[in-house]
Amino acid sequence: MPWQMNIGSNMWQMVPLLLWSLTWKGIALWYAAKRDEKVWFGVLLILNTMGIVEILYLVFRVKLFSKKQVMAKKPHPEKKRS
Repeated sequence: MPWQMNIGSNMWQMVPLLLWSLTWKGIALWYAAKRDEKVWFGVLLILNTMGIVEILYLVFRVKLFSKKQVMAKKPHPEKKRS
């Protein structure tokens, strides 16, 4: 069977795609957990779309790549003067 002979050579071609998918999935799952969005977390965890749904979630729901995104800064504790 010819398809069995090419499994080893095609496996190395899948590595970049796997890294791409895992990177976006990890970022999207981290944001969904941080924002306590359980439904989105479940959807992102179950669906394997090679990063497409993850990127759409980050762009439209989290607005990760928008110019107006401001990271929340922790307030500096006031120094006590004696």
